[in-house]
Amino acid sequence: MNQKFRSVLVVIIGFIAVLLMIAALVQWVIRPAFAELERSRALEDSSRATEAILREVRQLSSELGDWAKWDDSYTFAVDRSADYIESNLSSWEVLEATSGFNLIAFYDMAGNVVFNEIYDSTLGGFLELDAFSGATPPIQAQLASVFDDQEAIAGILPTEHGPLLLAAQPILTSQGDGPAHGVIVFGRFLDQALLQEFATQTHVAFELFALDDARLAPAEEALLGQLLPGETRFQLDAQENLVVYSTLTGLDGEPAALLRTPVRKDITATGDRTAALLAISAGLGALALLLAGVYLSARDQSAQREAGGRTAWAAATLTLLVGMTLVALVVNSVHTQNETSLAEQFDVMAEEQANRFFDQLAHEQYALQSVAQFVANSSVVEYAAFASFWSPLATWSTADPIMWAPQTGAAYVMARDAG
Repeated sequence: MNQKFRSVLVVIIGFIAVLLMIAALVQWVIRPAFAELERSRALEDSSRATEAILREVRQLSSELGDWAKWDDSYTFAVDRSADYIESNLSSWEVLEATSGFNLIAFYDMAGNVVFNEIYDSTLGGFLELDAFSGATPPIQAQLASVFDDQEAIAGILPTEHGPLLLAAQPILTSQGDGPAHGVIVFGRFLDQALLQEFATQTHVAFELFALDDARLAPAEEALLGQLLPGETRFQLDAQENLVVYSTLTGLDGEPAALLRTPVRKDITATGDRTAALLAISAGLGALALLLAGVYLSARDQSAQREAGGRTAWAAATLTLLVGMTLVALVVNSVHTQNETSLAEQFDVMAEEQANRFFDQLAHEQYALQSVAQFVANSSVVEYAAFASFWSPLATWSTADPIMWAPQTGAAYVMARDAG
């Protein structure tokens, strides 16, 4: 085997070895790393979708607090005044449009129905739900803690018309005093319009399925009985796309709906571009080595071929320069794409954080307005009454630590005024 052929063969073998190493690096290091990043972001997406729904539950409970701690409601639970119904419950179009309510129910302390109406314009107007039908509606079993212990509850209730966001509180005076005269329940259907609103807020294209949703594949139906509260699972859907599944827990502790969140593929696409850049760079480098080997082999020839050697060197140098230029262009292109992708991700995250901030700000404004209304309706603000009033707001308000601060909070001011 002559020296020239041996040199070329060594370079070719080295080139193949480099390609194999790159393929192994891409398959076992780069792609798994980017796939793990994708899964982590999918879990974050699922968590944001869940939080958007639970935030709406808390908002519903907060709105219910104004009705539950109100002297007019306290009296209505006993006298069943037609004037109260006419003033507050007669226009469902207004209630649905302004507050998003689909269900309002009043029960006295014996469990008797004082008022019970369900309305949804998208479902044709007034309707009935099995859980709220009959002289003793089945829902009362899940309201036992409200009747017995005067504890506010909120959560998700599966119904024949889809998941229902539900909140229930004891009916007290405007000062939060008892004894309770009954229980008031608010509900809002988790319909497609509301889900689309959440998807827009969170920038997550999630889907929510009721327990009896006809769109559920058999494997997805099985997940409803397999997933524990708070558990997530990655699985291929019916279209062979990787998604993450989780369940929303109902008031009874059982699954109330199945949440499906897609795994977005842009991170893997970035990984593929990085791998392609690596392969191109290594290929061009190997090509340069091959041409250099040819040049070195040609240089060892007899003196009469010196001019040919100079020609080979010039060709090798030109090829190397072209190759390095291509590498620089590819690097710049990928760098620009990555910067654009990072900027888009930053914009999305910034908007999400801004939405969370404004949502929390709206909640705090509502809490402060509720406190102002409580004080305005109270001739004397007592510590026990205020603590009872503030209790449901404290579950989500960040003002709770300030409210009870030793030297500035409500407890201090009330104790000082009382003294």
